[in-house]
Amino acid sequence: MSLSREDQALLNAFEADGVVMPALTQDEIAVLMIAAEGEPMMPIGRWEKPVEALVSKGFLKGHPSAQDPTGRHNCYITDAGRQALQSEEAETDKALAATLNKFGARATAQKQMIDEVTKAAESLARAAVIAKAATDDSLNQAMKNCLNLLKQKLNEMGYG
Repeated sequence: MSLSREDQALLNAFEADGVVMPALTQDEIAVLMIAAEGEPMMPIGRWEKPVEALVSKGFLKGHPSAQDPTGRHNCYITDAGRQALQSEEAETDKALAATLNKFGARATAQKQMIDEVTKAAESLARAAVIAKAATDDSLNQAMKNCLNLLKQKLNEMGYG
């Protein structure tokens, strides 16, 4: 089963953050979620491969009946399947929390940066008005002179 571009991008972001993604496929997780509600699962159609994979992992077990003596079409979740589902849900929650925290921290940093740049722009505008009054230059020329001085000061501070 191939992932959509969006799912692959999210997976890549998780992996880049060092987050381990769940070992079960999305379809296997869906089957376990349905089975955890007490519903029997049958390996037919879309669910054939995930049900068979979960049976082989011991997460589902067939229960024979009069209509299905082999139990192949009457699969229920096992205790191991419940534990696997809980583990997958915990890993998914952990991965999502890590991503949300990362993006939250990034948004906070971006806001702080914008606030600081706004303060710097306001200071630069005030400096240009002072320079204009002191030199009789145009406000545009005073701003250019202040920007040149700012570049010089940044270079002196090691940021140039």
